[in-house]
Amino acid sequence: MHRPVISALAALRVMPLMALPLAVFVLCATAQQGGEWTSGVAFAPAMMSGVQWQVSYGDIFVFGSLIVLFVEIMNAVNTDARSILNHGLSTLVALVCVVLFVTTASFTNSTFFMLITMMLIDVIAGFVITIVSARRDFGTS
Repeated sequence: MHRPVISALAALRVMPLMALPLAVFVLCATAQQGGEWTSGVAFAPAMMSGVQWQVSYGDIFVFGSLIVLFVEIMNAVNTDARSILNHGLSTLVALVCVVLFVTTASFTNSTFFMLITMMLIDVIAGFVITIVSARRDFGTS
């Protein structure tokens, strides 16, 4: 492989994946001039009970973000310097989200709060998994 390709792949390993749902949320909130896009009904299938299940765009967003969270937690098993930098950047992204939630009307809704919760879980799980893995690697109890 060429050197630029390797360094680009290394940079992707450092980037917190939870920044992707944040970018999607920012794009959708900007395109719709607010956070109301989360409450719009994407589809409403009829269930066997006779009730319609109304799935909102926010529900779909949260589901996709949970998948990204799963992948990010699976990546937290690494204990190299890049994963530690990833945990630090994840913490920074989570802090930015908390500030956006508190200060900007477009980000003050339950869907964005769920994203913040997922980011905090990512930060805590990343640090805990890294510490446990490092203790296991060094053979301490």
